[in-house]
Amino acid sequence: MTEPLERETPIGDLTRMVQEAAAGGGCVAVVHGEAGIGKSSVITAGRHRWSDDVRVLVGYCDDLAIPRPLGPLRDLAPHLGPGLAAALFAEDRESVFGALRGEFIGGRATVLAVEDLQWADEATLDVLHFLVRRIADLPLALILTYRDEGVAANHRMRRLLGTVASSERVRHIALQPLTAAGVRRLSAGTGVDADWLHSVTAGNPFFVTEVIRLSPDTGDTPPTVVDAVLARTHHLGAEARAALEQLAMIPSTIELPVVTALVGEAINELPAAERLGLITSSPQHVSFRHELTRRALADSLTPGRQIELERRALAVLAARPGTDPSRLVHHAMRAGDADAVVRHGTTAARDASRTGAHREAVSHYRSVLAHRDRLSATDLAEVLEEYAVECQTTADFIGATRTLKEAVGLRRQGTDRSALGEALRRLSSALTFDEDHLSAESAAQEAVDVLSGTGDTRLLALAHSNRAMLHLRASEYPQALDWAERATAHARASDDPAVLSTALNHLGTAQWSLGEPHIGHDTLLNSLRIAAAADVSAEVCRAHINLAWTLLDNLRLDEAETHIQAATGVAEATEQFSSIGFVQPHQALLAFYRGHWDEMDRVAEANPEVRPPMSQWVISVVRGHAAIRRGRPEDEALPPSISEFGQVRDLPRVGLLASARAEAAWLRGDRDAVRRHAEPVYEWARRLRHPRWEHELGHWLTRAGCPVEPTPGPYELQDQGRHAEGAAGWAAAGMPYEQAVALAQSEDPELWLAALPLLDRLGALPLGRTVRRRLRRQGIRASRGPGRATRDNPAGLTQRQIEIARMVSHGWSNARIADALALSVRTIDNHVAAVMAKLDVKTRHDVHDRLLQLSITTEL
Repeated sequence: MTEPLERETPIGDLTRMVQEAAAGGGCVAVVHGEAGIGKSSVITAGRHRWSDDVRVLVGYCDDLAIPRPLGPLRDLAPHLGPGLAAALFAEDRESVFGALRGEFIGGRATVLAVEDLQWADEATLDVLHFLVRRIADLPLALILTYRDEGVAANHRMRRLLGTVASSERVRHIALQPLTAAGVRRLSAGTGVDADWLHSVTAGNPFFVTEVIRLSPDTGDTPPTVVDAVLARTHHLGAEARAALEQLAMIPSTIELPVVTALVGEAINELPAAERLGLITSSPQHVSFRHELTRRALADSLTPGRQIELERRALAVLAARPGTDPSRLVHHAMRAGDADAVVRHGTTAARDASRTGAHREAVSHYRSVLAHRDRLSATDLAEVLEEYAVECQTTADFIGATRTLKEAVGLRRQGTDRSALGEALRRLSSALTFDEDHLSAESAAQEAVDVLSGTGDTRLLALAHSNRAMLHLRASEYPQALDWAERATAHARASDDPAVLSTALNHLGTAQWSLGEPHIGHDTLLNSLRIAAAADVSAEVCRAHINLAWTLLDNLRLDEAETHIQAATGVAEATEQFSSIGFVQPHQALLAFYRGHWDEMDRVAEANPEVRPPMSQWVISVVRGHAAIRRGRPEDEALPPSISEFGQVRDLPRVGLLASARAEAAWLRGDRDAVRRHAEPVYEWARRLRHPRWEHELGHWLTRAGCPVEPTPGPYELQDQGRHAEGAAGWAAAGMPYEQAVALAQSEDPELWLAALPLLDRLGALPLGRTVRRRLRRQGIRASRGPGRATRDNPAGLTQRQIEIARMVSHGWSNARIADALALSVRTIDNHVAAVMAKLDVKTRHDVHDRLLQLSITTEL
């Protein structure tokens, strides 16, 4: 085989990657460039270099109106092990991940190439995301190709590319157009003007080849490259051209039985099209040589002719058992067959949802709902309810609420009371996402009333759990406990572990909030165990998230982190978008409390599209609070006053804002504002006997000259003047800013000096300046604090410290660093100690990972 011109380097890169995979070190290659640049040719050429012991699998994403879930992998099913092949077509989406690992780990080296990633469905991207995160442990060379023109910044494949970018085992291969010299070599002897050819094709290899192919046949050069593609079809007979036009309607590789059914005897005319380079064929398939060829041919047809051919394609594919419903929807939409869209669209949407392709499911449901007049009232209500679930999963909370309101209206017209009650319960849940609590409570109570007469213990348990959740959100803990106990009783009678897990989750949260932390903790852990045993990922996430929130509210950070990490792992592995959106505030809060404010910013900026409004609100408050501590008022994102809490009704979240506002007022010396922000929420916390916010807001009131009854904890020690003991309490909790505040509030200059390194490391400029002013008034000289360059660097490192950190990350000893920088070993000892303190790491080995977390290159 002749290798593609000017592609030696990328082919060599792929070959070395495959050799590494064969040796047990999996890796990823991302090959990208414009259409026709030769992405597929590079893979094809590489195959001839790779060892025969390497298994090569190539799957293709198709340019369908709505992508096929797991399309490129399902097409490869005949070449995969039976476990993975079965999982790809099963309803249990999570089984795909387990089967994937079993397919590749410990087996022969494999190249898995997925072409045209820009057309990939969500489920395929999830699978690839799963593989990328585990690539180092697999004997797998994963090759991903995509067109980089016209791919928006918010394209769904960007998340996968972001994960790939952070992997150490990735090669990015950007294919470039042919040079003028390359075009001259390729066109030598053809009679085509090479300079003109390079100019008109911009060096695109496919276009160059098409023009060269055409020139000997016509003796003339077409005015455009598209004409070059079309001109060749004029050398075919009418029957062959008609067959090509029919095949051009199908944007994928076409199975030979489908080709036969579509074109009949004209299949005997296709070899002429293959000789002209328009199509390629095998004993199993026929495909166009290039997608641009197919598009050029399809787009050249009149709309009437396109519809005629689309209807024929739809009829043939629909008659073929096992045809992917997404393919049928594509042709039904292009053929204008509304009944077929409804018939196949619902099936396609459910298949997409089961496989985790939730955005594709939304698109399919929308295509069906565009023809809602074809559905009965009952069927329409069912489709609307399913669509609403997908809307919530993809973070379209407004769409979910609007859709469920319509579904409830339809259910009211019917006689199925269970269906109405469940629709009302779902609507209530959706309304809480929109922060419409009064409407949510009304729908929740009606759901309970409607279901009470049905005897359906499962739906009653869900409805009672929903009431408990609403009371928890409103910090009405006794009422929440009552509803959660009733929900638990119904759930036990229903014998549904997922429902029981939900009920126990709310029960445990209510118990903890009512001053029974040990009982509540045990109940929440029981909820988690039940969900995990039943393998219900959504409920596993819910249990971890509620445990994390309760632990964070009690400032038990290390325990909370365990549950945050567990929830994140499950949510990402199963693509539980709503759970990802709910866990992000916990990640941000944990980073905030620990003083990892750059990490908090990264959490805030990651995947904001999956957050419900409440999650976004919490993250905004936390970022605003950190901005106050950093002295960045331009970054503040806090509501301007207590009166603008709106319908944010739960005390823990309101307490976050009140505390941030009180601290901001204290930093600027405005005691009246401290009292104004803290007092109403403190009184609320006192009525509910909520120790966290009684403690924290009571402290701010005391600092503002309004002493309140103390509650045990570090703040009480501070208010008693025992600042060193209070600081020790905060240090034990892992909260360095609060530790520094406790030291700074003392009257002891020695404690002020101890606070400064903490404040400088955090970048807490306002309080740092205040402490330095107080020291100067006492005649005590202190360091000037971090300069601008230091503040602008992650973790407050100076440029010299970053340089030294990189050397440490490469395993250099202090003596070697001293030699390289012409400094004393003693000076380097001090620098390394400062670096490790600022990076908050315990060993030199940890420096490398921490630099990567902060997006600081480790290259020397």
